[in-house]
Amino acid sequence: MLKNTGESYGLIAKSFHWLVGLVVIGLLIVGFLMDDLQMSVKLTVYFWHKSVGILVLTLMIMRLCWRVYNHAPSALPTHRPWEIVLAHIVHYALYAVLIAMPLTGWLMSSAKGYTVNVAGLFSLPDLVKPDKRLAEFFVRAHYYLAFTILGLLALHIAGALKHHFIDKDLTVRRMTWAIIAALLFFSMPAQAADKWNVDYGASLISFKALQGGSAFNGTIDKFTADITFSPDNLEHSKAVIMMDMRSAKTGRADLDGYIGAPEWFSVSAFPQAVFTAQKFESIAENKFNIIGTLQIKDFTTPLTVPFTFLTVENKAIVEGAALLNRMNFGLGTTPDFEDEKTVSHMVGVTFRLEALKE
Repeated sequence: MLKNTGESYGLIAKSFHWLVGLVVIGLLIVGFLMDDLQMSVKLTVYFWHKSVGILVLTLMIMRLCWRVYNHAPSALPTHRPWEIVLAHIVHYALYAVLIAMPLTGWLMSSAKGYTVNVAGLFSLPDLVKPDKRLAEFFVRAHYYLAFTILGLLALHIAGALKHHFIDKDLTVRRMTWAIIAALLFFSMPAQAADKWNVDYGASLISFKALQGGSAFNGTIDKFTADITFSPDNLEHSKAVIMMDMRSAKTGRADLDGYIGAPEWFSVSAFPQAVFTAQKFESIAENKFNIIGTLQIKDFTTPLTVPFTFLTVENKAIVEGAALLNRMNFGLGTTPDFEDEKTVSHMVGVTFRLEALKE
């Protein structure tokens, strides 16, 4: 998948992200060290530092054009409003400084009277005439921009680590897995399982339980699924399903008022439930077990889910069901709700996913 979708980044955006990131980190390291080098080595390092800096400028302009042409995926349900605003600020600031940084380097060279030659292939025009005071200004600007980039990178990395290790959502994975998959494709093409993009409009996760002896049904309207699966390659198949429990509803006001409460899903503290696949096994033709763990609030329990997997050309239809004991997840364990006559301990969960192969 080259282009971004509403749920994930495409290979082009990910390539820009990682290529620019790694090159910029390398340039920063070299930039802080090269003044201490011997003159004979320093001149060569300066030359390549400038050439690679112009490469970054070119990549950033291309990346910006691609971002305008192909918009970024939507925010995940787990992203809080303040996180979305802060992420936008950091991203826009990174775009600005990563363009300004090589530009100030180019301007600094011009102001010092040194024409920038790119990798010995061609020379760039001087942007300004030689000017000592102007050169000193651009030297300082270039220096302070380096520390600005370091600060923004620290914020960017801290946010990514928070999403991955604390929120345990798909933020990091949707920017990394396609790159890993591409490397696996070229190094071990026979081992790669198929990647599937879920059609959320045609997919459904629902649940059913008893309240006072009467059945009620509900749905989880917002979820994300990162699925790599091939029936003939179960060893390399994997899946992570993240459900936004704030979107769980039954359509009954008397029940929906309790779902997000602390004694139930406590959605203010634990906005999502996560199912992580650890193993797949075949049990019959087109029938499989997915063996993994389900995390609800701060309870994680092993869970095996049987499902069917049918394909028509590049489209897959996956259907499955599981029976959960809510008491294992600390749901409704207070005296008001722990009696099974009030709300059944066992809750049935069913799902139907439609997905297209990448």
